[in-house]
Amino acid sequence: MNIEHLLNKGYFPKELPPSFFTELFGNDFTNISALADSTKNASLTALQNSVNTMTGLSRPEKTEKKVRLKQIFKNRLNYSDCSQFNIPKSGIARKIIKIPNPIHQGKLSQAIVDNYTEIAKLFNDSNLSTTKPQIETEIEQNKRSVKHNDFSFFKESGIINSFKYAVQLKTDIAKFYPSIYTHSVPWVTFGGKDKYKRNRALSNTDPLKVSNIYGDDIDDRLMWCQNQQTMGIPIGPDTSFISRSNCLSY
Repeated sequence: MNIEHLLNKGYFPKELPPSFFTELFGNDFTNISALADSTKNASLTALQNSVNTMTGLSRPEKTEKKVRLKQIFKNRLNYSDCSQFNIPKSGIARKIIKIPNPIHQGKLSQAIVDNYTEIAKLFNDSNLSTTKPQIETEIEQNKRSVKHNDFSFFKESGIINSFKYAVQLKTDIAKFYPSIYTHSVPWVTFGGKDKYKRNRALSNTDPLKVSNIYGDDIDDRLMWCQNQQTMGIPIGPDTSFISRSNCLSY
């Protein structure tokens, strides 16, 4: 998996028509991200200098205004909110689909690409799910960056595996994606909540402490995509499908 493939075919939700596409963005994301990083200081300076032309403000008021603008600018660089739309579900219910900010979605995608070997090992080693992400190798227009077995495969597997049992238990998770706690991602990638908490409680000088946990990076970037919120992940991008597969595999 590479960043171009994940952004080209896995950024916009599949529910959008083909006239909405991200190939140009995905192919040039590395340059776009570098440009944004290289120009942020100049952009901040220009924004603060604009205060100097404002009339009716005293010098202390202008200083205070610059401080507020700097914090707003910093916040907007660090995190953003999703655009969203809704589509019909069964009955009168609607499903909310979300599109994260391009820069923050790109950074989340990069973290997943950089660690995909370890991520894939988690859900491939699990026997709890039949809808495990698989990298899509076909390049047709309607293909996603990752694929999985469809619902008919799940039903067939359920029938085959249920022959020797007298009772079948069915359950469903209401509002699954909106109920995922982003902090649970590093818990899963590190081997469980208790193990993660014990490591976190260790002193930074303790040689047993693991400092670089890639799940923390993914957790941070999931929050960047949704205004620092820890409850829920966006429905739509393939990065969310990969993240939820991790949570279900543990």
